[in-house]
Amino acid sequence: MREVAVGSLVAFVTVDRGIDIDTPSGTLTRKMSDRLTRSRVYYPGPGEVGLVVAGPETAEDAGFRVWHVLVGGSNWWFTDDEIVCITRD
Repeated sequence: MREVAVGSLVAFVTVDRGIDIDTPSGTLTRKMSDRLTRSRVYYPGPGEVGLVVAGPETAEDAGFRVWHVLVGGSNWWFTDDEIVCITRD
């Protein structure tokens, strides 16, 4: 499987953090605190695919990487562990 890069097609994955199970959710900005405001969050549907348009960057208020992904007709920021590259080699 390829590494995620700009131009990659990606699928969205559920993350098992050991304590919680998080469904993938994109934020309108790189601020992960946006996840607390539902109007600034996008939840991809089953089987939805996105196109990586920028990244990786460090989230503004956290210590992990985020990617700018075009999905559902808009651009959203997703964390590294919520996307997986599906582009063929």
